[in-house]
Amino acid sequence: MDSNSVTVMYDEKRGEPRKGEVAKGGDCVSCNRCVQVCPTGIDIRNGIQMECIGCTACIDACDEIMVKVKKPKGLIRYKALTDKPVKWFRLRVVLYSAVLVFSILGLTISLLNRTPFRVEVLRARDVPYIIRIESGMNKVQNHFLIRLENDRKEDLKFLVSASQPELKLILPENPIVIKAQAKRDIPLFIEISQGQLKNQSVDLIIQAGEKQIQKTIQILEP
Repeated sequence: MDSNSVTVMYDEKRGEPRKGEVAKGGDCVSCNRCVQVCPTGIDIRNGIQMECIGCTACIDACDEIMVKVKKPKGLIRYKALTDKPVKWFRLRVVLYSAVLVFSILGLTISLLNRTPFRVEVLRARDVPYIIRIESGMNKVQNHFLIRLENDRKEDLKFLVSASQPELKLILPENPIVIKAQAKRDIPLFIEISQGQLKNQSVDLIIQAGEKQIQKTIQILEP
């Protein structure tokens, strides 16, 4: 706030001294209607206050009384502290306007680039891995949970694959269909022969429509 800030304000020069306190005074008749209608219970005649929410209920109530006592409206109105013409184009206004424009621009860009789906790969809450024997070879299985969320207005297919061809992905379905505005948790087992894994960091590739994302996970083995 400064002297040029326009806000809901009582015109003290015109209203004071209040009638009822003196025989002859300003236009304020001490009816207290402005206080009665204020949702925060303040007296706008005491000056600018932090509790004022700018609802203008006091303006409407005061204008009704001014009409009844045959006085001009606007005893409470939008005004500035200065009696001089308000300087609309000043440094503070320019800076705040620039911040507002950049904020709106940033929000617009983020909405345009927003991905209409979400993918999370979590390790399941059980043992880190299990070993099973198949054809005399030890197979290591890691258990994960894929959380898929579709924010689109139509169904979306997710196709899951791995960056390393030696990995075997075990899913209840692949591709996975997620209905519009829905989400699902899909169990995923990644299986590999013991000792065959070259790098414990593995990229899962999730294809959703025309977009593709990668999720890096850690494969554990004895």
